[in-house]
Amino acid sequence: MYYGDPLADGVVGTQPKKGTHWAYQYGSMSVVLEGERLAVAMTPIVKGGQSRALHVRRLLGKASELGIKVKLVLLDAGHFSVDVINYLKSSGLKFIMRMPNIGIARAGDDFIYTTTSHRRPNNWQATFRVVAMNGRDGVGHRKLFIFATNTDLKARRIGKLFRKRWAIETSYRMINQFLPKTAFKAYSVRRLYFYLTVLMCNSWVMVNYGRARVIVERVRLMIVITIIFWASMPWMTSGNPR
Repeated sequence: MYYGDPLADGVVGTQPKKGTHWAYQYGSMSVVLEGERLAVAMTPIVKGGQSRALHVRRLLGKASELGIKVKLVLLDAGHFSVDVINYLKSSGLKFIMRMPNIGIARAGDDFIYTTTSHRRPNNWQATFRVVAMNGRDGVGHRKLFIFATNTDLKARRIGKLFRKRWAIETSYRMINQFLPKTAFKAYSVRRLYFYLTVLMCNSWVMVNYGRARVIVERVRLMIVITIIFWASMPWMTSGNPR
């Protein structure tokens, strides 16, 4: 969350929280294996109206560069949009996506749905399967879960698979604990701190997982990234410290 000048670089509007509705935002992609989660790609969300589909495509592209073969994409309700659904379908990717409760489903429903947005022609709508069920969220509260998916999995299996995302939500809280506080206004510095924090969290997870050799490589990567970012700072090239 951000409390300074809302016109600052990198700051975007968001849902009100802790007395402000401005924040630095990042899209992320993580993998979850045996309950452990690792962030494999990050992309900043900046002003300019970039579509959610563009962010998803960028993150999936980064995962592909790492040699990760994606079989199933789990997305939260913030990514629910016609553009994202059509992009995933056109890419041949299977997905399970939380969708907001727009009054079309009740617990136990399972049907094919086509969007009816009046702002789009029929050939720009999205068709997908809707599955609704009662369940509990990450803190144990009972609620109705509605999913958009293009899989043929049974409803119970869909709910079980999507619960794997809760580990990722925990990682966000961990990132906030690691994130250093700074008075720097330069967006490049704040972005650097965020990326280093993600690397530190990944390293902490790997230490717990017992893969010391991978940790050494990640520490080396952190050092290289620090050097690259620091060398690209404006004051390193202009000669005028800020």
